[in-house]
Amino acid sequence: MAHERIRDPPEGESRQGTSDHCPRVGTTHLEVP
Repeated sequence: MAHERIRDPPEGESRQGTSDHCPRVGTTHLEVP
C-alpha cells in the first residue's frame, strides 16, 4: 500500500524530479510489472 503512495507525487517532488526519484519509482515496478 505504501508503495502506491511513492508512485504518486507524495510531496510534489516526484513530479519535479522523476529522474532523481528513479530508485524510489523502481520499487513500484514490483507492484506494476
